[in-house]
Parts: sequence; C-alpha cells; structure tokens
Amino acid sequence: MQRMRRLVCEYYDGFSFGRFVKRFPQFKGPLTDLLMGDMFRDDLDALFVAIDQMKEEEGNGSTMESAAPLVARSETALH
Repeated sequence: MQRMRRLVCEYYDGFSFGRFVKRFPQFKGPLTDLLMGDMFRDDLDALFVAIDQMKEEEGNGSTMESAAPLVARSETALH
C-alpha cells in the first residue's frame, strides 16, 4: 500500500509521469502495472530508485513530506 501512496503523493507534488517514462522507458510497463494495482512485486523497488534519481536531477525535494498534509486531509475526508 505504501507504494501506491507514494505514487499519489508524487502526483500531487507535480511529478511528471510522462517525463519519467521518456527518461526511463524501461519502467513504462512496471509503472502501468503499479497504477493498475499490481504493487506487491519486488522488482518495483527499482522504479522508485529511478523516480528518486530523476527528482534529484531536477532538484525536487521529498514528496512524502510535502504531500503529507494533502494525504492526511483526504484520509480524514474518507472517515
């Protein structure tokens, strides 16, 4: 579940999945699988390493910290 949460946080933080797939085309399939809910595969760890690498190259900060208030609000709204 943490993997899906991380992708949602990346999305809300403005991460471009299109630019990611252009930069790392080898992750197009795994990213699609993850978005469809197939999140319990060990090989997906490499995808997040690539996301971190791209964010570092672009000078972006930690997504989990910046998106945490947004996620907390959405979780509160669900209860």
